[in-house]
Amino acid sequence: MTGLSNFQPRCIFSLRGSNGRKKDFLGQGWRFRKHPVPQGCRERFSSNYFHNGCLFMFSIKSCPLPPTALLGKYVQNGNYTDCYHTDIPMTVTHAQYVTAFYTTFVFKVERTLLKWMASKPSTDFEAYRLADGSIDRFSAWQVEERDQNQLLLTDFRGRTRSWLMTVPFEADQNITQLIFGSAVVATRNPETGAAGLDPVFSFLLGFHKVYSRVLLCSAKMRLIKQASRRGTNCQ
Repeated sequence: MTGLSNFQPRCIFSLRGSNGRKKDFLGQGWRFRKHPVPQGCRERFSSNYFHNGCLFMFSIKSCPLPPTALLGKYVQNGNYTDCYHTDIPMTVTHAQYVTAFYTTFVFKVERTLLKWMASKPSTDFEAYRLADGSIDRFSAWQVEERDQNQLLLTDFRGRTRSWLMTVPFEADQNITQLIFGSAVVATRNPETGAAGLDPVFSFLLGFHKVYSRVLLCSAKMRLIKQASRRGTNCQ
């Protein structure tokens, strides 16, 4: 296992349908598709993605909210909040992160469900416009607050919040920390007046935590694949 600390991958893999199209995942078999890693990225990949022999998902860590987090105002009154982060060995702007996050295969599944179940359609171009500040509404979400490196969204019912933030490493500007967090606003019991979480969310909390990690991991992988296609040098 110690040999993995010096391993420098030449490629990463993603899953696609056997006909090569992402959307054909129901009726077609799966195969791996290889994406070359630029030469300048390989050393950084070895330290960021292969820690103790664990791959992408294990680079996603739970952490406290940063002091300046826009989501921080919900850490009170019985609300639920969480925060996850990961490091990526390249310079990533906040707009690039937001665009990648909302255009991954995983999130497109959620967008499709929202389109048919809640009449909230969306497109990749709208995700790009959300990221650059051109629009404030995307699928089932509305911008509640944003600044240079943060975006806070609320769902159309006002029950949940989604938050994305980027932070460049002070010691190495070629490494960017990607941060994703959520909040679920507590509801008040009409009989007791006590604030608490919806029982349905409490039941699904375990799934939510795993899904949050999957979403952040998918965004990270998408950014890496985009960089590999451009031939970006991470150093």
